[in-house]
Amino acid sequence: MSQLIPGEYDVTLNGVHIHYTVRGSGPAMIAHSGGPGMDARVWDDFAGIDNFVTIVAIHPRGSGLSGPAAGEAYLLPDYASDVQALRLHLGLDKPILMGWSHGGMVAMQFAFTYPDRLSKLILFDTSAYFGEFLGDIEGAVQGFKNEPWFETSFAALKAEWDGHYKTDEDMSRLWAEEMKFYFQYLRQN
Repeated sequence: MSQLIPGEYDVTLNGVHIHYTVRGSGPAMIAHSGGPGMDARVWDDFAGIDNFVTIVAIHPRGSGLSGPAAGEAYLLPDYASDVQALRLHLGLDKPILMGWSHGGMVAMQFAFTYPDRLSKLILFDTSAYFGEFLGDIEGAVQGFKNEPWFETSFAALKAEWDGHYKTDEDMSRLWAEEMKFYFQYLRQN
């Protein structure tokens, strides 16, 4: 296993500028954030998990401090290929892989494509595919229908699902409204 020195790093993998953060100590764990497009910096301390693992938090292509992919290269195999390329770049034999939300779908794709290249798979708040996820979430958000922010946030969620955005800035505005469904601390704002 390579020496993983805490810090912020940039590398080109699969033709895409990828940023990743290393911190903590213990066995290596590659962490893939949600989204797609969610900035890995949102998950600041990983609930203290970096007390017993070395986290390699990848900023997925097109999000956070990573660059965009060429064309339409944003399918699950594209993201999984980035995880594989990062694993090889770091010289990791069989790291732990953790994915949450969309990152969990990426982690499942990685496990399917590279089954002998991880030691453990950790999935958090994810789904097997988008259709199931979107169907479940529409019913789940109805529990917030009496909140003052519900109409605006639900409209943003539907706009994303319907593809009513053209730029990163458009999606960022939608996500800023949608986040209230996902994070309790934002519901007071």
